[in-house]
Amino acid sequence: MSFVAVVVDDVAREAHALAEMIRTSPQFDGAEVVELTTASDLRSYLTSGRPLDVLFVDVCLGEKNGIELVERLQAAGRGAQVVYVSGYDEFHTRVYATPHASFVRKPLHQEDVELALGQALARREAATAEPLVLRHDHVVDVVRPQDIVYVESNRRHVLIHARSATHRVYGKLSVLLDGLPGYFVRCHQSYAINLDYVERLSAESVLLATGESIPVSRRWRTAVREALFSRVREGRSCLD
Repeated sequence: MSFVAVVVDDVAREAHALAEMIRTSPQFDGAEVVELTTASDLRSYLTSGRPLDVLFVDVCLGEKNGIELVERLQAAGRGAQVVYVSGYDEFHTRVYATPHASFVRKPLHQEDVELALGQALARREAATAEPLVLRHDHVVDVVRPQDIVYVESNRRHVLIHARSATHRVYGKLSVLLDGLPGYFVRCHQSYAINLDYVERLSAESVLLATGESIPVSRRWRTAVREALFSRVREGRSCLD
């Protein structure tokens, strides 16, 4: 997944250490990490118009407050996913003054950074997923991917089972899946599920948060299990 992560920490060696943890994470493929040490550096970076997808920011930036910095960032309409970093437990509550994807406590550990990055990228994917435009019977329905619970193939049609309604369109399940985010996986010749709605996985079926049970065929069983475990490690976002 291609993304740009910016690390802001007023201690240069700690900013570099965190950047290296991000670079060695499994999610790093095709990404870029920028190391900054002051709030002014971040403002200059943003003024330049360069992209920013995930922001790792220390809560204490010398005399500056990372939470206030994020407040200004979000007020300006920058949609970066935020991960707060701090060595002080007192900030666990204060960071909830702003929307954020995760909180990582110092001293940093690779597995904690990877978990936080996965959560941030999952939220980014959910926020940027383009809505489906469904045309049928001279009507156009617009459906957000995160609202789709599962998809079903029915002869020459596809049924999109969303939270509030079921939509029927002409087409193939495989073609529809090409336009959906990676948290949709095929579990059967006739079904694909949104992993964020899975509550239980068994050998023959998945139980969804809506109470519906969807069959899982032997062909896709292993792929579904691996995709679900990977999604859980990333941190679910669509039901937040």
